[in-house]
Amino acid sequence: TSEEPLLHHYTDAAGLCGIVKSKKLHMTNISYLNDSTEHQQAGVALRSALDSLRVFPKTPRHSSFYEFLKERFDDALSFSRIEVDKNTFVGCFSRKADSLSQWRGYGRGEGGFSIAFRANQLWNVKQGAVMAPGYWLMPCEYDLSRMMRLYVNFIEAAFEECLQADAEMPD
Repeated sequence: TSEEPLLHHYTDAAGLCGIVKSKKLHMTNISYLNDSTEHQQAGVALRSALDSLRVFPKTPRHSSFYEFLKERFDDALSFSRIEVDKNTFVGCFSRKADSLSQWRGYGRGEGGFSIAFRANQLWNVKQGAVMAPGYWLMPCEYDLSRMMRLYVNFIEAAFEECLQADAEMPD
């Protein structure tokens, strides 16, 4: 069997101290990302994924779920970007144990740290997270077609998670 994958979080000394003292990882509001187009492109991919799933639903219940998500997505688009952004947070992890771009971007050069987390354990934290239903661990993707496939998988996993949680889902 292969060893469980690790995800690395790069940070500076102050970030490391904050994580160790609080025993928490704090995510960043997307309003403060360096590239504001990142989440706009994600919105385009999410809409495309929803549209593709709605065209060929597996069951009527899937169809209702996809329509429900599309309506929520459209509702979110009706708000100003500021309203949507204030409730959206992201964290940065890398599969690379030694990434020059991560050291430069988050480790502040020579004084940085890389904290390794077991991917499955990081995912399992979701069960105790304050916002568990909205917590997902997904790779950052810049290619629109691959991003859309990730969202299709994400939406299908969300559907299954709702079924397993016996959550209220539209019939």
